[in-house]
Amino acid sequence: MTEEQKETDERVAQELEVDNTADDIAPDSPVPEEKTEVSQDTTVVSASYKIILLIVVLLSGAALAASYMLWMQMKKSNADLSLQTDKQIKQYLQVVEDAQERKSQQVTIAINENRNSNQQIRKMLESIRKVIDEQSKGDIKLVQAESVLRFAKIRYETLHDLSTTIIALELSLELLKDFTNPVIAGIKNQVSLELQSVKDLVVPDISSELINLDVLVKSIDSLPLLSATVRDLSAQSSDPDVKDVAEKSLGEKFKGMLKALQPLVTVRRTKGATVPMLGAEEERLVRLILKSRYEQIRQALINKDSTLLRSGVSSIQQWLSKYFDADKEVVKDALARLEQWGNMDLDINYPSIGLSLQQLIDLRAQGQLQTTP
Repeated sequence: MTEEQKETDERVAQELEVDNTADDIAPDSPVPEEKTEVSQDTTVVSASYKIILLIVVLLSGAALAASYMLWMQMKKSNADLSLQTDKQIKQYLQVVEDAQERKSQQVTIAINENRNSNQQIRKMLESIRKVIDEQSKGDIKLVQAESVLRFAKIRYETLHDLSTTIIALELSLELLKDFTNPVIAGIKNQVSLELQSVKDLVVPDISSELINLDVLVKSIDSLPLLSATVRDLSAQSSDPDVKDVAEKSLGEKFKGMLKALQPLVTVRRTKGATVPMLGAEEERLVRLILKSRYEQIRQALINKDSTLLRSGVSSIQQWLSKYFDADKEVVKDALARLEQWGNMDLDINYPSIGLSLQQLIDLRAQGQLQTTP
């Protein structure tokens, strides 16, 4: 056999082995190339899942960041609103304090003007008396009596100054007491009637009431509020029963605890709504409003206006009952004073005292009075 035939036989044998190997492979067995394609698809799906997960994480982070920014903006807005509210309250309190100060200054000026006016009237009366003393000779006492009666009438009708009017009428009687003329005796009787009618008048002492009002205004800052600060419950009790509770039975311990809590707890029954706890600025505002309402009382007393006085008393009573502790003595005293003002009548019916003066003027003009006692 030649070498060419051997090579041919070997090639045919190899081809037969390849065919047999192909026949031995199962039809359902996976082809290596298909395995490669499935592996590639799994890699693509895994990469897509990672991308989607990354997007979800990024979106969640963005939502959290947006929520945080929104919370910070709301916090800043609330802080700005609180500052603006505090500023408005302070501005209102400043306006109330300025108005209070102006009213106080006006009342002080009015009182000073009234005092100066009284001093000027007294000086004028003294100067009139001096002129009369110099010019009058025989009927000096009659002229003085006429001047004093005129002065009493002015003080009585313009200022309702009862004390000065009483002094002036008594002085006129003193000047006329030595005259025996029947006409002058009739004038003296008229002066006595007028003097008695003035003494019988019951008129409130406005000066004293204004002093009482100033005392109440000064006590406003110390009045106890219903919404007073809660006591500190952590303080140690000095009661020996409380110190020894550990050594007592269970019932005695319970009684000791109740006894220790008694000075720390206040129970109050009220038909009205409970006043909420007030802040420092609100307490200050409550006291300033109370002071401003007391100024209405001051104006009513100065102007002798009973309607305005009763209105002011009613508003202050309601304010005190709403915000202040009416069980405290200082509040009770204030309410008692207000009750007294509420029953006060400033609309006084003042009787006339000008008849004796007119009689004296007419009779002197007719020349019917003797010039010597």
